[in-house]
Amino acid sequence: MNVDMNIGHEYTIMMRQVSIGLRPICVRLSAMFGLVIRLSLFAGLALCVFQPAPAAAQDLKYPQIIQFRYEATDPAKGGHFVLWVEREKIWYGLDPRLYPAAKSVEVTHVTPGAASSTITTVAVTPINGAATDYFHLSGNVRFKVNGMAIKSTNAPRIAP
Repeated sequence: MNVDMNIGHEYTIMMRQVSIGLRPICVRLSAMFGLVIRLSLFAGLALCVFQPAPAAAQDLKYPQIIQFRYEATDPAKGGHFVLWVEREKIWYGLDPRLYPAAKSVEVTHVTPGAASSTITTVAVTPINGAATDYFHLSGNVRFKVNGMAIKSTNAPRIAP
């Protein structure tokens, strides 16, 4: 029985040493964690204060002119489009009795100055005639094209 008591007593003493020995490790880890947080906050603050000067934006040059040229993918059938101007819709090429399909469409958006309304000119060449139809529009213009593809533009490309 004495042997069992000694083993139990040594085990208890060992557990106390282990539990006491782990405590400074936990304290050291929490102190290191606090130090890491302080250093990261300091580094973030230093980056905010000592950052290089931001690049100055260039002024836009007016008038801004953006052009698109659409051509029918099938020249025999032509293509059609819908223009939305404010609350109005203009269909071209959907009903051959009113407007035949289009062979080509040239769209020009002109912004004359800062805070001014955009002026849009649409030139449509129908498949059955040489006379070009023109639309002159102002304000917000949206454009939907079917059966046509962009052949040329001067609009800047936007990276995905």
